[in-house]
Amino acid sequence: MSGTTKANMPEVEPVRFLLPRPPTLNQYYRTFDGRMLLSAEGRQYKRLVLSAWIKAGQPKIEGRIGCKLIFYAFNRRACDLDNRAKAVLDSFEEAGLYKDDSQIDELTILRGRVVNPGYMYAEFRQLKESVVDEVDSYISEIHAIRGGFDAIIPPV
Repeated sequence: MSGTTKANMPEVEPVRFLLPRPPTLNQYYRTFDGRMLLSAEGRQYKRLVLSAWIKAGQPKIEGRIGCKLIFYAFNRRACDLDNRAKAVLDSFEEAGLYKDDSQIDELTILRGRVVNPGYMYAEFRQLKESVVDEVDSYISEIHAIRGGFDAIIPPV
């Protein structure tokens, strides 16, 4: 695209999906002969996501990505939200929505209300640019306002 810069890139509409409840990581993968393999439940979920992606017109997102996931559990039992995200992100990568989940610079995971049978809302949008500058600005602001951080652990 000659003459197109990040500042004047056309706005790309977010891609939204309403999916069945994803399996947990423990359900998504199985260990066999000391190797980690995708379980039957994991393969089934990938097929469901592929079907949703095809139904949505096989959209593709290039560049940096922002993602919002809202997990609606089917009961009030405790569950780790981050445990559900991997199945969704890996499945959309394999379907072809994006080349690699390392493109995701912004990831928000929220807990929705209890709804039987439970489901996952997934929204992906192309970011106009990397969020690195925004993050640097945020960290500088915290440092200036609060006079530093509550704790700093140096790298080993």
